Amino acid sequence: MHRWQDLHDRLDELYTWAGRPKPSILRVLVPELRAPWQLFGDKRLATPSCETVLSGVRACLLAGGMAAADLDKPVEAWTDAYQQIQRSDATSRHTASVTAQIVAAAFAPIATAVLVNLATEYETNSFIWALVVVASGLSALLAHHLLTRQWMRRSRLITGAVAAVVLVGGAGLIELRRSEPIVPDGPPLTAHVLGVGRESSLQGSDWVFADKLRFTAAQSREIASLEDDDLAMRRRGAIDPLLLPISIMLVGTARNGVTVTDMWLKSRCSRPLTGTLLHRQPGAGPRDTPRLAFDLDRPNPHAQAYGPIGASGTDYFRDTSIFLAHNEQQVVSIEARTLRSSCAFDIVVVYSTGGTPKSLTVDRAGFTLAVTAYADGSISSATLRDTNAYASYYVYSDTGEPRLIPRH
Repeated sequence: MHRWQDLHDRLDELYTWAGRPKPSILRVLVPELRAPWQLFGDKRLATPSCETVLSGVRACLLAGGMAAADLDKPVEAWTDAYQQIQRSDATSRHTASVTAQIVAAAFAPIATAVLVNLATEYETNSFIWALVVVASGLSALLAHHLLTRQWMRRSRLITGAVAAVVLVGGAGLIELRRSEPIVPDGPPLTAHVLGVGRESSLQGSDWVFADKLRFTAAQSREIASLEDDDLAMRRRGAIDPLLLPISIMLVGTARNGVTVTDMWLKSRCSRPLTGTLLHRQPGAGPRDTPRLAFDLDRPNPHAQAYGPIGASGTDYFRDTSIFLAHNEQQVVSIEARTLRSSCAFDIVVVYSTGGTPKSLTVDRAGFTLAVTAYADGSISSATLRDTNAYASYYVYSDTGEPRLIPRH
């Protein structure tokens, strides 16, 4: 007998030969057999103890009519059979343990090489991979010798397992080299807002608030101190009139590059704000020309080639695109404009790595993306004439503090 199932089959045969006596009879014949059902029936143990098996054998032999004096020889045979099963089990467990350790030793160089390949951004060459496969086989041979004190030719099972690991691992590495690496830590493109500026030649020092405000003397002094701090004014609820220049950082993270094929604004617009206007006409100064323009008087506008405010430009991405190589960075300057609305918006970048185009919403990075038209439709601060639509109208005084202009 070499397995537990064989043992149970022989016990069933012995139990049948004895006439399948009741458990109570078996316990009377051999008091040490306290739980006969552990050997016979549906509740038997998968691996009963040697003492339990021998007690059951004695009980069945006595129940079948064998004299007590004749039990020694068959019980000794059953003892030998039980020990043979235990030795076979131990051998199987040892073989499984050795096989697992050798397979692990064969796989370790492959796993290490994969990690190095990722760390070096897939720059390892084919010669390195060939060395890895050889090292995998040598590791398996050495591990087998250290564990068994013999070389692998004496164990066909382990030899086959290691050979399979080396062959499959080598094939997998070759396929990995052929395939396009996939960046696991996010999309092939990232984008965030670098900064938000002003266009002083058109906006002057103007700001618009949604609500009617009455500035105290302390607030007026504070606003005067913040005249050149655009970010602080936006944090206090001020909205840029006419347009909003924005700088965006695009970073390509795809191994084979990524192509930006379109940009558009996801806009939420309403009537121009008429709460409070803070006004100072612009002086002379240069204008920065952005690369892209977006007309927010159209729903969800797409990028246009730059032109004068109010003019309709051509689709910027109709005949061009922006390609970013792996880890390449590109700053894109855009200008969101409106002459008829008040809008908040998000910037959406459309990109492709060769398959179906996908969309990415640009990270605002804490900046407010909102702009409003002048209530009278003016195309610049200098041409502003009708301010009666505003609930509060302030102009900067010579001291730089806002001064409330009485309504007529």
